[in-house]
Amino acid sequence: MGGGLGATSLGIKIYLLCISFLLGKCMKNYFLLIIALVVFFIVSCSSSQLAFYKPTEEASPWKISVVKMPITNSFICKINDIEVVEESFGLFSKSFEKSAVFQERKIVMSGYKKNYEVYTGNNATSTETDYRISIFINGEKLKSLNFS
Repeated sequence: MGGGLGATSLGIKIYLLCISFLLGKCMKNYFLLIIALVVFFIVSCSSSQLAFYKPTEEASPWKISVVKMPITNSFICKINDIEVVEESFGLFSKSFEKSAVFQERKIVMSGYKKNYEVYTGNNATSTETDYRISIFINGEKLKSLNFS
């Protein structure tokens, strides 16, 4: 059910928008060119994972995606491409929980982060962070998704 989706359709749309913008107005102004490239890089580096939920036997399944945004490390829960919950970790917090209502069902996105040291060679280490995001619908756990 879960798996990497990447920023496929959003990335393509942003890419085409950036290309037309670059060809049109940015060639004369290098500052705008740099801004456009940075925005494109940030948007295209987001990662997402999917899960599916069938609210009733006769209803169509919901496509639930959780997107991790780069730099801010915020997470967005979308249901059928509609943003339902968005939250990020506080500066010193290791967890969060935020809820919303979608089609008369309570949606809860709960997150936990874990930092750990990785040996990189030559007696050097770096800090890595793993994130676990869990989605609950009406109190029932749907799925836990792992991000790095």
